[in-house]
Amino acid sequence: MRVTREGDYGLRAVVYLATTAGRTVSAAEISKKQEIPPKFLVRIMPKLVRKGVVVSVYGSKGGYRLSRQPAQISFLEVLEAIEGPLVMNECLGEKCDCLHEHLCTMKNVWKNAQVKLMDYLGSVTFDQLREGIAR
Repeated sequence: MRVTREGDYGLRAVVYLATTAGRTVSAAEISKKQEIPPKFLVRIMPKLVRKGVVVSVYGSKGGYRLSRQPAQISFLEVLEAIEGPLVMNECLGEKCDCLHEHLCTMKNVWKNAQVKLMDYLGSVTFDQLREGIAR
């Protein structure tokens, strides 16, 4: 599992929106303040809108704002909105075509690590990230 640049930029965009006190922010402002290339931002923001993390506001004063309070949005939710479901190993995904699955001694290790990672990422909120208190 590796977080792509798009995933990282999506997280940074949401962190920035968490600092704007619910104000509608233009894509240009997000791009400038977070140093996210505009070509990435135009691919990222619609994904966040579709998953209900961000609201798109149209018009001359349009842009983006969070759909909920930062304390109600998790790191995991945003990461999966951009990257899709996170899996540490292919055998934990929906389709496991491993010929050794019935003999595997590692699947439980991967599964336990996955659970711990998801629990942790799900527990970190953008309120914590905004305040710099995430651990």
